[in-house]
Amino acid sequence: MAVSDIRRVIDLHRRQLFGLTEIRGVQRLRPSYERARVELERKLKAMVRAGRGETFGAHHLRMVLVQVAQAVQEVRTGIVDRLADTGQVAAELAPRHLVQAVETLQDHFRGVTPVLQPRQAAVFQAAYPDVAPSLLDRHRSSSELYGPPVIQAVRDEMTQSLLQNEGVDEAVDRVAGTSGIFDGQRWRAERIVRTEAAFSYGYSKQVGMQELRKEIPRLMKRLVATLDDRTGDDSIELNGQTVDVDKPFVWVVKNSHGVPTGKVVHYLHPPNRPHDRELAIPWEAGWPDSPVLDNMGPVEPTTRGL
Repeated sequence: MAVSDIRRVIDLHRRQLFGLTEIRGVQRLRPSYERARVELERKLKAMVRAGRGETFGAHHLRMVLVQVAQAVQEVRTGIVDRLADTGQVAAELAPRHLVQAVETLQDHFRGVTPVLQPRQAAVFQAAYPDVAPSLLDRHRSSSELYGPPVIQAVRDEMTQSLLQNEGVDEAVDRVAGTSGIFDGQRWRAERIVRTEAAFSYGYSKQVGMQELRKEIPRLMKRLVATLDDRTGDDSIELNGQTVDVDKPFVWVVKNSHGVPTGKVVHYLHPPNRPHDRELAIPWEAGWPDSPVLDNMGPVEPTTRGL
């Protein structure tokens, strides 16, 4: 088996994971977000036309915030629904990727028939059928984080509108228009979806590797980062770090001058922060370092095979 076969398998896993977070996650959330934004804008403009927006006082501010809170709740619901869907797919995708990676790597480094067979993916599924449901509370908690920052941003913008003696239309634009604060906060919702979907995948894979270690006692895990102009310093430094399956990856945080700050981050599986594009793969003690795994460039997301 050629080194290119290893690269092909790992790239496929990365493309499918990114497809899970981007195409099945973020892109499917956007219509829900847009509907909430448009509805909010419609309601606010109707309030202005009805003559209820002529005076900028506490009562008017409360009315605006009630509308915003309703729209935010719609987005929260969309986030939870999207995460419930992607979490279930992640719980199915991760063990399949685990089996494929072990088979490919064992075949390359040992030149013998792999220990695992593809049908054993079903065994890992049966070992933890409650993975996705067990993460639902975490997803709900994350979606709640979207609300307070957005509402506070609306309060701040409304305050500026009052101080600058703006008209009603300007205030509405601040809150709901295409250049408004509500539309400008969409990145918060998308970051939650990306991070939580990746967490579901990483968690499921971690559980699978712990189960697999019963069959392969020397099993370890290796961190593979996506290297491009968006890669964080932590991922560059951690790329290739290999630890026991039940041990965490460790990042010694450094300042801009490369000096340790005293902070140390431990995490069992990626992601360790928002927008983290790392991937953990199975690894056996004694396998030599492979340059092809230390130079993984960007890939295009795909849902093919999901």
